[in-house]
Amino acid sequence: MRWSILLMLLLAPTLPAGGEDDGESEIEINEAPPEPEEKDKAPLHERINTAIERGVVWLKKAQKSDGSWGPVVGNKEYGVAEAGPDRDSHETGPTSFALFTLAKCGVDKRDPVVIKGMTWLKARAKDPGSLDSYEAASLVLCLEATHERSKKLRGRQKERKLKNGTTSAKPAGSKFTTHDWRWMHRMVKRLVVGNSDSTQNPGGGWRYHTANGDQDVSATQFALLGLRAASQAGYPVPVRAYIDALKFIQGMQAENGAFGYRKGEPPNYGMTAAGVAS
Repeated sequence: MRWSILLMLLLAPTLPAGGEDDGESEIEINEAPPEPEEKDKAPLHERINTAIERGVVWLKKAQKSDGSWGPVVGNKEYGVAEAGPDRDSHETGPTSFALFTLAKCGVDKRDPVVIKGMTWLKARAKDPGSLDSYEAASLVLCLEATHERSKKLRGRQKERKLKNGTTSAKPAGSKFTTHDWRWMHRMVKRLVVGNSDSTQNPGGGWRYHTANGDQDVSATQFALLGLRAASQAGYPVPVRAYIDALKFIQGMQAENGAFGYRKGEPPNYGMTAAGVAS
């Protein structure tokens, strides 16, 4: 779908900035929105596609010489902070999401930028045990997107039919290569409960690293997005992973319907959106 350039920004790791509450519970709108300019009177899908085309140009230019889009460091602005021993650093996630976005915007997987990025990923993300849940999930999203060509947004999208594959074999008609299907399989194993290095906790939620009882709404939404992409590709994700995750998410909702980052933390708009979407 052609709005996915916006989704990439929404999917960047959502980490609490010190856990402080700004005390604002309502958003006030004091002025009426301005009248649209003449160029803004074009059909909505045309304006969306124009904006996305500009975003694709920018995203391609942002690729680094090694083929990656660089790391993202917890609680720091993307592209500014350096990783350190006291900071969570996600090395492969930004590259996976950049390639995911380009694919969803219709950029062919044979495009030099995509090839360069995938080459970097294959060298850096071979071992699922070295990736956290965010990186594993974003890689699954990337793989599913690069093997599914997207058309420009027209106003009505045809419903996709799910394929049926196995853990070791891609389904008939799949555009996945055998290598990439097995690569996705290793990432799904990293995500779902029941494996020795699984990042899903017995309580159903996810944090970033191998399950240790710690879990939050943000990491859980990322993991579920990845598992959903695998299911769309035809991969048989264990139903238990979804059922356990649903129980965790339901247990995180406050009485007023909102969600916080972790249990007991103040609710906010971002985590509420993540909780409802999950």
